[in-house]
Amino acid sequence: SMPLDGTSKTRPGGAWTNPSGDILPQTCVGTPGTTCPTTPRFIESTDIRIAAGVVFRNGNIWYAQTVALPAGGLGQASTHTAAQWTRIDASGNFVDGGRVEDPAATSSNGGEWYAFPSIAVNANNDALLGFSSFASNHFVRAGYTLRLGTDAAGTMRDPVIFKEGEDYYSKDYGNGNRWGDYSHTVVDPTNDSDMWTIQEYAGTRTVKDSQQTTNNSQWGTWWAKVSPGGPPPTPP
Repeated sequence: SMPLDGTSKTRPGGAWTNPSGDILPQTCVGTPGTTCPTTPRFIESTDIRIAAGVVFRNGNIWYAQTVALPAGGLGQASTHTAAQWTRIDASGNFVDGGRVEDPAATSSNGGEWYAFPSIAVNANNDALLGFSSFASNHFVRAGYTLRLGTDAAGTMRDPVIFKEGEDYYSKDYGNGNRWGDYSHTVVDPTNDSDMWTIQEYAGTRTVKDSQQTTNNSQWGTWWAKVSPGGPPPTPP
C-alpha cells in the first residue's frame, strides 16, 4: 500500500514479503576447502526499497523493486525473489505491472532469483528493466528484460543475460554480504527511443582460496544498449 493525498491504495497482483538477509544464492567452482569455501555464502538482498528511484513518463509513474515470494506468513518461508515493476497514474491508481520471476526457484535447485532492478521508459512507453540474477548453479550475472508499449499488459519479454558472472563473491563490511544496492537504467537522450542499463556482476577473485568471506572478492559493472525497434518516437 502507499499513502497518496490521504488515500491508501493497494497494488494488485498478489502479496509479497520484504526480503532481508543473506538469501540470494550463488555457486563457487573449484575445490571446496582449497579454491572455494566449504560452504559458499549467499548474498544480501537488502529490502523492498525503491533504490533506483522512480520514472515519470507520459503522465504515468513507473518504479521497480525486489520482492520475496511467496508472501511469508506464520510458518511460511519465502523461497525466491523477483524483480517487480509497477506503473501508476498521477493519482496513484494502478495502471500496469508484473514480475520477472522464476516461481519454481529455491535456494538450491538452480532456479533464478532476480534482484536490484531499475527501470526506464521511452517516448513510446517501451520499458527496459535491468537487474542482477542469482542461482545456486551460477555466478551472479547482469541482465535485463524489455516490454514494448504495445505488448500485453503485465508482461515482460524473456530475460536477456548480457554479462555472465565470473567467480564467487563474498564481502562483509559489518552488514551482510552486501551487493551493489543500486542499478541504473536510462533512455538515450539522442533519440528518446534506445535505452541503456548498467548492472553489476561478480568479478574474478584476486586470489582463489577457501575463505568464505574475503576482500579477494570483486564485482564489476557492465553496460547494455537496447534498441526496442519500434516506430520512431514522436518529437518531444
